[in-house]
Amino acid sequence: MTHVVAVINTKGGVGKTTTVMEMGLTLHQMGESVLVRDADPQGNSWDWAKDAKESQHALPFTVEIANKKSLSMPTEQDWVIIDTPPSLVDTIQAAVDASEFVIVPMSPSDMDYRRTMETIRQLDKDASVLITKARFKTIQLAQVVADLDDQKIGRFDTIIPLRESVNRSAGTNIVPTDSNYQAAAQELVEGLR
Repeated sequence: MTHVVAVINTKGGVGKTTTVMEMGLTLHQMGESVLVRDADPQGNSWDWAKDAKESQHALPFTVEIANKKSLSMPTEQDWVIIDTPPSLVDTIQAAVDASEFVIVPMSPSDMDYRRTMETIRQLDKDASVLITKARFKTIQLAQVVADLDDQKIGRFDTIIPLRESVNRSAGTNIVPTDSNYQAAAQELVEGLR
């Protein structure tokens, strides 16, 4: 059975593409076959794959450009991960409709929290927040975690730290060992199997 996961947030800059690609790489390292569908007109996942290939570090999975109609096409891969734009509501909804689960990345800031709550309230699908770009042991992170828990919003136990290694991994086939994406992927697999 193919698991289809959409990575969405109506706020840009929260780490959607990084989450898509690092989760894809980690799932592949776990022995899973992966297909990434890039539904964002900016094509950042596609660019990541192109840059990786040009630097002789090709990705171990395919990244294909997708549109609203192609998001639900059947595939033989174990996992399909959909990268979405922040603002095209029809495309985001098509990705949600095509998926069985939604990951909503957000960085721990007031602005991201408000926009994430707006995004989650519109969902009619199982979803969990993945906190990204976090500085540990900060009041802001503790407040965001407490607010999500108080609102009974599903979230990954794993928190993705703000690390230079994560930023440098763009356009490569490398998952930084200090990124925590390995633990997040394990949570995803355990939650959907």
